[in-house]
Order: sequence, then C-alpha cells, then structure tokens
Amino acid sequence: MPDLHLSDQELTSYRDRLLKPAELASSDRHLGTCEICRKRLAAITRLDPALTMLSDLYASTSDHLSFEQIEAYAENNLDQAQRAVVYAHLNSCEMCAREVRDFMGFAPRMSVPVLRAPAPAAAVPIAQERESFWSRLRSFFTPQVAILVTVGAAAAIVLGVLAPELHLFSPGSGGTVSTLRGDAEFNVLPESLRAGAVAIADENVAERPAALRDLPSGCDAGLVYPCGEVVEAQQPELRWNVTALSYSIELYDASHFRIAGVSNLSGTSWRIPQPLTRGALYSWELHVSGQPPRRAVFRVLGSSEETALEQARSSASGSHRVMGTVFESLGMLSAAQQEFAQMPNSADADRLRNNLESLRTTR
Repeated sequence: MPDLHLSDQELTSYRDRLLKPAELASSDRHLGTCEICRKRLAAITRLDPALTMLSDLYASTSDHLSFEQIEAYAENNLDQAQRAVVYAHLNSCEMCAREVRDFMGFAPRMSVPVLRAPAPAAAVPIAQERESFWSRLRSFFTPQVAILVTVGAAAAIVLGVLAPELHLFSPGSGGTVSTLRGDAEFNVLPESLRAGAVAIADENVAERPAALRDLPSGCDAGLVYPCGEVVEAQQPELRWNVTALSYSIELYDASHFRIAGVSNLSGTSWRIPQPLTRGALYSWELHVSGQPPRRAVFRVLGSSEETALEQARSSASGSHRVMGTVFESLGMLSAAQQEFAQMPNSADADRLRNNLESLRTTR
C-alpha cells in the first residue's frame, strides 16, 4: 500500500527547493490537503529561527524568485507548470511571499507612465520610453536603501517566524497562498462579516454568497434594479430600461400577496411608497402593453446585517476593495459593483469585477 504522507527526505527537499518542478507541484498539492504533513513541514522549517533568518539573508539569488518571476506571477502571465513552481516556492519562502504581497500592493500605483518633455523628431517611440515598474524599483534601491530593507526583513523574519498569522497554506484551495493579497486589511470588519469578505477577496472563481441562495441567479434584461439581489433601503427605487409609452408595476410579498402598485407610468423608475420589512423577500413585475410581464425577486437586508454593515462603513469606508467584498458577501451586488468600479485597474480588481459579473449573468 503506498505511503499516504511525504517522507522526511521529501519534506526536507521541498523546504530546500531541491525537487524537480513536477515533484514540487505534486508535493504542493499534497501539502494543501494534508494537515499532518503541513505540521511536519512547519516543524522542520521553524526548528531554528536564527538559522532561518541567516539562510534568508545570505542565500544566493538562485534560491529566490527573480523580479521577472514575481512580476509574471502577480500579473497572471505564467503558464500552468511555471505557476505551480512559483506556488511551491512561495509556500516555503516567506521572503518571496512578502515581495509578492508588496508588488501586488504597490505595482498599480508605480506602473503609471512617466510624463516626459516632447522628444525631438529622431527620438525613440513613446512605448520604448516608458519605464517598467521594476526598472524604477531597481533605481530606487540604492546600496543604502538595500541595507535598510535587508535589516528590516531580518527583523520581520525573527519576530514573525512562529506567528500563526504567517500560515501560507489554505487547505480549501488546494495549497494556494491565501495571504498574498493583504487580507490583514479585513481585520477592521465585524466578525460576522470578516470571513465572507475574505473568502470573496481570495477566490479565483466566484461562488454564490449564502445571502443569494434563495434568489434567482439572473433576471430579464429589461429589468435593472433590484434584480436577484439584496437591497439596503426599505423603500428602494425600482428601475428598468424597456422602451414603451407607459408602464405598470406590481409589488408582491413572498406569499405573492400584492403590497403596492402603480399604472400609467411614463418614466422608467418608481420608488416603493411604504417601508418594506427587513429580511423579507419580495418580487416585482413590470407590465407593458402587448408584452409578457417581466419579473424580478429581491430581499431587503436584515436588521442584524444592517447593524454590521454600519460598523463596516465606519471602519473600512476608505477601502473600495474591502467594502466591495462586504457588499458582495451580503448579496448587495449593485453596491459591490459600484465599489469595485472605483478600484485602480489591476489584475486583482479585474478578477473581483469579473467574478461579480458572473453572479449577475442575464438570462
């Protein structure tokens, strides 16, 4: 019967990055699902923090990821085999993982093209004049700055080597590095919202939040809002984009009891005249002469969720990324879309926007 765990020699080779790419990828997958082997790896890696610090400080450049590998990983430009190798390395090298976190946090701001004075006619093309992120980063790291960074890195390694917050494995994601995107910024959120927001921030493929499980995954293309989502306002404004001379609206509760309605509207929006019950499910229908009715379902945010959301606004209102993931976890898709739209363009922002859009697929 084959051994269900990695041997000591395999763990040591994995730690020292001596395995071939295919073996690294295989070991990485196993460690992502095997808590016993992860603990054994952590034990042999953390036996001597001082030795770990010296190893990280004085190891040759070949022991760490190159600038080009970090840049390609952060911008999702690696093929499957190359990405597996980088994953394996990041799961055993906190120094490189820290560099990736820094890159993903600062690259969007440093990648803005540098404005230059008009060039003479014989100048090189503008595209060749734009400096890359890493060329500017290298010019920043003078010998004096490099010494300060090295000392700071040593202190961080010694202080953090045994801290539980430095775990890199996420068993539910097959061993990927779950802390690379700076999830510490979510610590300001109420506990009831934190886990859901972090999960959305880290997922590569969108999963429907629990708040949307009793709502349809899409709606008629002519209905704009609210449609298959949660709303915060107790008197939301219904909106649609169907062209007609007049419209009629009917509002129903979960038992399909008529709550309110209006006829002969000339505009394409209507605000519900009375407050709706928090946590309750509702549906509305748009009626246009000569066309079948269009129907959408929504739910009003519950009272406890509203309280937690107000706490999140007071502590994290400055972060569109955090508030967008909070809104999405609560099922407030339109509010999440507005937050993600205000994020600076980056691979992370594109992933969050695309995942959200997949939850709003129109039938």
